[in-house]
Amino acid sequence: MPNLRIFGADNIVIPLTPTTYTNLIEPVQAIIGMPAASNQLVEMYRGDNKTLEITVTDAEGIPINLTGADILFSMKKLKTDTVNIFQKSSDALEEIDISDPTGGVFDVYIVPVDTQELDVRRYVADAQVVLNTGKVYTVIDIVINLKADVTRP
Repeated sequence: MPNLRIFGADNIVIPLTPTTYTNLIEPVQAIIGMPAASNQLVEMYRGDNKTLEITVTDAEGIPINLTGADILFSMKKLKTDTVNIFQKSSDALEEIDISDPTGGVFDVYIVPVDTQELDVRRYVADAQVVLNTGKVYTVIDIVINLKADVTRP
């Protein structure tokens, strides 16, 4: 929480520091050919935007070329649930953007409508990559801790 300085009855100044924006982009590392990067914790506030920047590499750290890949990102309450809370696809640029294909980087965009009506709790999510060779990999297996927000629309 930033330090607040209050001047007068209705002036609030919130000094912004680099850590103020750490909630906006969450870097996640994923390694092809290894078990999915698992149980990484991502925290976010209900109803906020969150970008997951995911880098896919091989075991030596060399980026996997995602040119022509298809990517799905799904979130559920429990892994055993049959229905997704939401699913994102690289077929829709506003959902998943393969931002640096040769660098193995893609961004998943979680938007307010995805989480604004959800209960505050932990959820599970993963991302599956189908390379242009047809090989299928689940590259991340994460926990999303959805925190309560104070301000609601």
